[in-house]
Amino acid sequence: MTTQLKQLVLGKAQTRLFSSVAARFQRQEYLVIVHDKPNADRLKYRPQHLLGVPPLFSNKNKVTVTCAGALFSNDERTKFEGSTFHVLAENEDDIKEFLKLDIYAKEGVWDLENVDIWGLGCAGRTEVPVIGSKSDT
Repeated sequence: MTTQLKQLVLGKAQTRLFSSVAARFQRQEYLVIVHDKPNADRLKYRPQHLLGVPPLFSNKNKVTVTCAGALFSNDERTKFEGSTFHVLAENEDDIKEFLKLDIYAKEGVWDLENVDIWGLGCAGRTEVPVIGSKSDT
C-alpha cells in the first residue's frame, strides 16, 4: 500500500502507527480458528481464560492478539464451538506455541491437532473494548 493511499484510508496518525508497527516487528496478521474437542467443558475454565485475555493484546508479545472471541454453533449463542483470533505473528509455529499457553489448551478443551491458520488481509477494523480491560468497565 502506498503512503498516499495509507494516509487516505487510515489518516496520518494511523499511517505512522501502522508503518512503525510493521517495520518494528515484521509480522503478518493471521486468522486463527481453534475448535473445541467434542464434549469439552470450556465453562469450567472460562473465568481463568478470560483473566488472561487483556495481556494478549500487548505489542510486547511475540504473538499479539488484535481480535479474539468465542465461536458458537447456534444462533442463540449458547453452544460453544471454539475460539477465533486475529493475531500478528512472524509465522505459524509461533502461533501454535502461543495457543499452547492458554488454559483451554492445557486442560484439553481446544483441539490443537486441527487448528486453522490463515493469512489475513484486514481491510478495516472498529474498536471494541477488550473484556476485562479498563475501557470495558
